[in-house]
Amino acid sequence: MLTYRFFVRNASSTEEAWEELHSLGALPLYSEEFEDRKEIVADLQHIAFADFPFTALQTIGAFAPVQLDPIDWTAQWALHGLDYQDGYVHLHVPSETHPVLKLEPGPGFGDLSHPTTRLVVDLMESHIAQQWVLDIGTGSGVLAIAAKAMGAQAVWGFDIDPQAVAHAQKNLHLNGMETEIHLSVKPPIQELIKKNHLCVLMNMIVSEQLIAWKDISPLHHIPGHAIVSGILAEERESYLNQASQWGWQLLEEKESEGWLGFYFLRNPPVIKHGIRFPILTSSFSSFSLMPVSSSK
Repeated sequence: MLTYRFFVRNASSTEEAWEELHSLGALPLYSEEFEDRKEIVADLQHIAFADFPFTALQTIGAFAPVQLDPIDWTAQWALHGLDYQDGYVHLHVPSETHPVLKLEPGPGFGDLSHPTTRLVVDLMESHIAQQWVLDIGTGSGVLAIAAKAMGAQAVWGFDIDPQAVAHAQKNLHLNGMETEIHLSVKPPIQELIKKNHLCVLMNMIVSEQLIAWKDISPLHHIPGHAIVSGILAEERESYLNQASQWGWQLLEEKESEGWLGFYFLRNPPVIKHGIRFPILTSSFSSFSLMPVSSSK
């Protein structure tokens, strides 16, 4: 694959540039922001150099080829992964069927070394049972696998990186869940469009969340919950303002090493003429009225 460093124009945001590259078929790998410039490193995947519209990019002012050294994933996971033994990372979860999960090294994010991954897992313990779950940016598949182990009714996951999806598939097989979790490179819109409840998982930095959430806009109308992390403590207020614009209500919050994890109610019931219209509870067996909380 051809890999390039794209320099974002001063008048454009990293989010806008990321979205433009993604819309043209490139695979953004990561972004960096410095005092004097913003950069995005992206793969062209299977697009030939001559076929990519470099000069027509609206948000990119310049670009340069990048030579990325091969990564020894086994060495990286052995060095940083949580409870790495016998070639695997191990995750202990409250589950009768899968109390210990295993992950093999690979390119997908999620070796449990980062506090944001652990924050999402911690929040899932109390809230994921019986949920229909969509894991956005599944990476190694760790959150999707943990969700299913902790009692999720059904789980879908997707990642724009085909290598991450292939890595996650291996981890599904490793844990005997290859037929229980559905993975893809593109958002599973058609599979989920008619669901009446959905719990969304997102563990990524805020700029990536903004793009990822927009990518599943056909599913925004579905009520449910969201468990997210990747938000720095200093980003708390701005993120909660954004979440409020999405129609999310904060229910629970956790912090670890300067990172935040949130549990939200999405698309809460609407009050019309003094009547509160209910949404389905996570058990899907009955309707429940959500309590009215005063604004602060």
